[in-house]
Amino acid sequence: MDPTVLNAREVLHNISGHDYDSCGNYPLERREAEKIINILNKFISKNGEKVDTGELSDGYHTFNQLYHQRAVLFACIVNQNKNKAWKSFKHSDGKYCFDSDGEWFIVGVDTPQGSYTYHYSKEYWDMFDCQELECGKEWDGHTEEDVTRLLSLQQELRWIPISERLPEEHCLFYDIDGDIYYGHIYDNKWWAEGQNDKIKNVVAWMPLTGSIVVGEK
Repeated sequence: MDPTVLNAREVLHNISGHDYDSCGNYPLERREAEKIINILNKFISKNGEKVDTGELSDGYHTFNQLYHQRAVLFACIVNQNKNKAWKSFKHSDGKYCFDSDGEWFIVGVDTPQGSYTYHYSKEYWDMFDCQELECGKEWDGHTEEDVTRLLSLQQELRWIPISERLPEEHCLFYDIDGDIYYGHIYDNKWWAEGQNDKIKNVVAWMPLTGSIVVGEK
């Protein structure tokens, strides 16, 4: 028998007093399970350098696998919102992330509801195609519970009537004929990149995200 499995079973037995049944299932009450989780968390916090927590698994994925998947998914969000995203090896105070001397970096995206950020090891740096800052933006107090801020990004991916509100930066917009332009509004006049004359009869606009596409609506 694998000694690692045997030790794990012995630990569970010592904590709860139960044994595996004939099918290999381990009978645990919710309270006992919570007790085991608390004990394991305390053990890891005291012996973190001796435990490779990245290889801990829920039975389907290890933490390392989940962190990698999270990095890929967040990179998709960042790369589709380049004008709102940024990354830096330093925090806003000018110090390297985790005092790692460039081993870790912070990457964030500014949503309509506030910023949301993650830290990743430098091997993921090139995966995030966004603005590089000397120092990261100041933390606005967001926590893991604010991850739903990212959902507010999709709320912006629509054509916004000019009667509802006007853009504050460059954007996509279209006129009454359905022609789409990339440009900005200045002094209540719409200007498109590459054109000298102002665009008349603008109907709606959309915040930039990802690649710029112009043509017909």
